[in-house]
Amino acid sequence: MSTDSGGVPVNRLASDCRLYTLLFKAGRSDIYYLPGNSPLLLKAGMKVVCEGDRGIDVGEIGQDHLYCVFRAVHIAYTSVNCKEVLVKRIERVATPADLAKTPIQRQDENRALDVCQSKAIERGLPMRILDAEFQWDRQKLIFTYQTDRRVDFRDLVRDLYKTFKARIWLKEEPNPHIPR
Repeated sequence: MSTDSGGVPVNRLASDCRLYTLLFKAGRSDIYYLPGNSPLLLKAGMKVVCEGDRGIDVGEIGQDHLYCVFRAVHIAYTSVNCKEVLVKRIERVATPADLAKTPIQRQDENRALDVCQSKAIERGLPMRILDAEFQWDRQKLIFTYQTDRRVDFRDLVRDLYKTFKARIWLKEEPNPHIPR
């Protein structure tokens, strides 16, 4: 569940809100909400437009309405002093025009992956770039990587920002073969 910037604290949602698991590229998932008075009927597999990290994203409904999960999360995070869990809103069902952008976006992500891999090699960084994912509105670009040691990739991030004009996020994917 998201604890980063943006969204509504889960303990402040109305009790009739519907929660859904949204799935994104590279196995990323999070819980999103739909106001209780929304006429939308969402089912697993549907694509929806939702709030992203300071922008808009498109995800796939992974699990239908999570009312019991909402109750458990609400109770857990209102009774325990821990980092506040934030959930973002589902805006609408994705239209055919929204989905028509997907193939172009995937091509651009493949290009971004190649560029990032080249720049990491050029800088001699001991990391393997696994994937690239644009947020749907292209305001953010997430690179997933693996490494067996600490990497100072500040210069790489600057290079990537200059190239793609989007916020750059590097997310480490733990390597199961390397003990931490």
